[in-house]
Amino acid sequence: MMRLLFILAVLALLAWLGWWWLRRRSGGQSGAESVDAHAAEEIYLSGMACRQGVGAEIDFTQARRRLQQAAEMGHPAAQFEYAAMLERGLGGLQNSTEAGQWLERAAESGYPPAALSMARHCLNQPLTDHVLHQAEFWLRAAAEADLVEAQAELGMFYRDHPPAEGDDAPAVNWLTEAAARRNPAAIFALSEIYEHGVGVTRDVNKSDQLLLEAADFGVPQAQLKLGHFYLNGTFGHAFKQDYRAALLWFQRAAAHGLAEAEYEVGQRYENNEGVDGQDMGMAAAAYLRAAALGFAPAQYRVGLLYLYGQHFAQNLSEARRWFVAAADQGHVEADKQAKALQGKVAEQPYLSVEKAPDWKD
Repeated sequence: MMRLLFILAVLALLAWLGWWWLRRRSGGQSGAESVDAHAAEEIYLSGMACRQGVGAEIDFTQARRRLQQAAEMGHPAAQFEYAAMLERGLGGLQNSTEAGQWLERAAESGYPPAALSMARHCLNQPLTDHVLHQAEFWLRAAAEADLVEAQAELGMFYRDHPPAEGDDAPAVNWLTEAAARRNPAAIFALSEIYEHGVGVTRDVNKSDQLLLEAADFGVPQAQLKLGHFYLNGTFGHAFKQDYRAALLWFQRAAAHGLAEAEYEVGQRYENNEGVDGQDMGMAAAAYLRAAALGFAPAQYRVGLLYLYGQHFAQNLSEARRWFVAAADQGHVEADKQAKALQGKVAEQPYLSVEKAPDWKD
């Protein structure tokens, strides 16, 4: 009798474990709910295949239709992707209002990328206390869901908006977490924290190591900063003055479209620093790229090149145009030059510069 009871107890336990395993596998859903979730996943995957051209031609219209269907079935990732298609007008009409609604639904469903997007949307608005609170809420939701980009951005959020005056611990903690997972932006931000001793013991050696890591990872601002360190041989840091190394890092930052870095490349060629000889042609080309990106010192320098006909064909109209662009950003010397040329541009016909400028040998 005891043996029979023991066998029945074991069978009951095995039956309960089987039920528990199936329940856990389906996320605690009923059979019908589990089937619906599986169907939504299949529709979502087929929609993404159409959108990305995986196994078929890219078809935004079909992708949008399928993602909408999966989104309406409650699939968070589909809600997120459908919102993106609505926002960009892919496969149909653009609708920012509806896109925002679907994005919020995805975030509320616990989808970390959607929560991060909600936070970024908040931070692109005027920063009232309410907006900052909402941004913090969504950043924390994404960061606590283990999304490393959100951890980095939450750390930078707390760096700029500490929860209490003098409380730098949250920023340091989140940035350290993201940096440990090799997030480039977090590594750069952490390097500046150690450089200035904000919430940590100041450690310049650690700061320099982190800065070099961030630059190697391709963070443009880290590359620009490293270029300045090598240019000046900043006291107390590990980077001794080295013009060639400075030029290399400025060029790497410029490749990311960083206007100030382009300007610094021009300076090196003009001042014969880290190059095999002064090259005003290379300098002028770099200044022009930086000026086109809106960097006021470069716009002023290009204005001077046109004013004096140095490597560009002399053109007072073009000179004044660049001076005005720089002056509009508060460049004092450019404003003086623009005013001085105001009455002189009529003396020289405007020369078209739609094509590349003429270079002197």
